[in-house]
Amino acid sequence: MEDNNQVNVQNDVQPTIQAAPVVEEQQDPRLIHAEIIGELRKEKIGKPIMVIELFLLFGIVFAALPFINNMMNDENSALYRLLHPDAVIDTPISQNNPGEEVNEFLDGSKLQLLSGESKIKYKNIILKDISLSEGTLTCTMYSYTGVVNLDDGEYYMVVSSSSGNELASIKLIGTIDNVEKQYKLRVAGIKFNNSLAYQGKIVEMTSDDYPAFQLTGVTEQGYASMICTRDDRTITYGFKNDFLISISDVDNVLHSAYSDDEYINQLTLSRKKAENLGTSVATVEENEDGYIFTANIVLDSGYTIPTTVVDNNYYSLNTKVNKIAYAQKSKGFDCK
Repeated sequence: MEDNNQVNVQNDVQPTIQAAPVVEEQQDPRLIHAEIIGELRKEKIGKPIMVIELFLLFGIVFAALPFINNMMNDENSALYRLLHPDAVIDTPISQNNPGEEVNEFLDGSKLQLLSGESKIKYKNIILKDISLSEGTLTCTMYSYTGVVNLDDGEYYMVVSSSSGNELASIKLIGTIDNVEKQYKLRVAGIKFNNSLAYQGKIVEMTSDDYPAFQLTGVTEQGYASMICTRDDRTITYGFKNDFLISISDVDNVLHSAYSDDEYINQLTLSRKKAENLGTSVATVEENEDGYIFTANIVLDSGYTIPTTVVDNNYYSLNTKVNKIAYAQKSKGFDCK
C-alpha cells in the first residue's frame, strides 16, 4: 500500500515538471532577437532605393541643364530678368494675335528701314525714333543693359539707299545706359533727303576694315599731316610713316552760337579739359566773341593723354591714319 501511494505522488509531480519548459520557451530571448533582425533587413532594403532616387534626381537636373541655359540667355525669360534686374525689357504683343509675343527689336546687323517706327538692336545698343536730314542722323539711343562707352568701340551706322547702295558711314559716339537720350550724329560729304527712304545697319569695325587713306606732302623722313575741320574747330593730326605722333587742336567757340547757360557750360568744360591736359599743353583764352581753346599734344615725346580728358577726337600714339580719317569723316569732319 505504501508503495502505491509513492507511485501516485510521483505521477502527480511529473506533469508539473513537464509544464515548466513551455513557459521558458515563450520567454526565449531568441524570439526577440529575431524581430530585431527583421528591422535591420528593412533598413538594408531602403539603401538601394535611396541610391535610385538620387540617380533619378541627377538625371532630371542633367536633362534640364540645356533648358536652364536657354532661359539664362533668353532676354524674355523670367530667369534672365532675375539675373539682369537693370535690363530694359519690354515684351510687346502681336496686334493680330493678342496671345502671341513678338520680337520688339529689329536685327541691327542687317539692313533695316530707318524711320521713326524702327527700333533697332545690335548687341547692347538700341536705336529708335530715327530720322535723316541734310548731313545728320537724329535718333534716340540707349543700352539694353548696363553702361556702354561707344567711344571705346568702333561702332558705325552704315546708311544705304532703298536700293541697297551704300551712301555713308556714321560713327556712334558717347556713353549710353538704359536711360533714353537723343543724339544728333553728323556725317561729312552727303545730304540726306527726309522725303526719301533709307536703310541702315550697325557695323563693328576692326583694324583690317578701314579703307586706305593717302596722306599728301609726305617728307623724306615719312612725316605728314592731316587737317580735319568742322564748324569753327580745326584738328591737325601729325604722322610718321602713317602712325600718329601729335595732335594740334584749335576750337573757336562763339558765344552767339549758344544760349548764355550753354555758353557758360561749354567754357567750364573747356577750362576743365585744359586743366587736365596740363597748362603747358592746353590753354583757354576769352575774347569779345567767345573764347579759343588751344591744345598741342606731342605724343611721341612720352606724353600720354590723361584718362580724365574726355574727347573722342583724340587718339593714342601710333594710331593708323586710315582709322582716324574714317572715324573723323564719320563724325562730320572734312579731312584732307
